[in-house]
Amino acid sequence: SYDESSCYNHRISFNYIHHIGQYILSDLAGIYTCGLLNGTLIINNVLHDIYGYFLYDWGLYLADGTSQLMITNTIVYNTGSAALTMIYGFNNTFQNNILARSSNQSDGALSLYRRESPNHLSFTFRHNIIYDIVNESGRWIFQVQAPDPFSSPFVIMDYNCYFNTYGNMMIFGLGRLVFSEWQETNHDMNSFITDPLFIHAESQCNFFNISIGSPAVKNLGFIPIKQLFQWKSGC
Repeated sequence: SYDESSCYNHRISFNYIHHIGQYILSDLAGIYTCGLLNGTLIINNVLHDIYGYFLYDWGLYLADGTSQLMITNTIVYNTGSAALTMIYGFNNTFQNNILARSSNQSDGALSLYRRESPNHLSFTFRHNIIYDIVNESGRWIFQVQAPDPFSSPFVIMDYNCYFNTYGNMMIFGLGRLVFSEWQETNHDMNSFITDPLFIHAESQCNFFNISIGSPAVKNLGFIPIKQLFQWKSGC
């Protein structure tokens, strides 16, 4: 709902949220929001190992009408469904986050489900890293579902780094477009498909520290995220 809410100007920060669901529960997330959240900031969090019994096991879940929210400097990895999903809402901002190793299901790393054909901006997605490890060609990295299959996704996406460790083709948006076609729709025009150069990424058990020579840092404006003191190494 887009009704006025008394829930606003919150700060959700420096949380270490992990091993949620444990293959027992479903329809869950590490952080789950809904409604108008004017001025609310989600910053400097780490979420990982979020696996439900069947489906709907997201990292960040912006449920019904979540709007006016900013998520930044947050790392989400090892999720059964998308690392970040939004049902409907407007004017949300996702900036300088890492979404990694998410979903071997159909909804990819980032998903937007629209229940209406809006005339407003759903979200802005800039300076983020999406790091995919699924060996599946034609992976739907940014999934959009909407009542009007020919409508625009009404998003701003740019200066992002996308990478699949197998070098597989990734597809984007309602039209299931390859990256070059997606860029022709004025999305991600300054983004790259390139290795972000995480340090010791091959182990999949380390924090997402990033090489100073990373193209995400040098060319896309990504600012390295400091490791939370609560975070524990290991898989």
